[in-house]
Amino acid sequence: MTTTIDLPIRFYDDHVARDLPGGREISRTKRLVRVELTDAERDEMMSDADHYSTCAEWGPEYLGLQTSARAALARLILGPRS
Repeated sequence: MTTTIDLPIRFYDDHVARDLPGGREISRTKRLVRVELTDAERDEMMSDADHYSTCAEWGPEYLGLQTSARAALARLILGPRS
């Protein structure tokens, strides 16, 4: 099964830059990327977003990525919006 969802670009680009599964990119705007994810890709992305959003020991230079990861995690948990 696949899910189509809009995710924050900052987190998504970081995720795929590390050669982690990112699904199939459909489109992008300035802030969001729309992707089609398999269940396994979605689970991997949720795990990565959870890790990035809860790493308190990282310095302030990672604040933007942490914020983006939190937004991605919320979207992944709630699922696509109609």
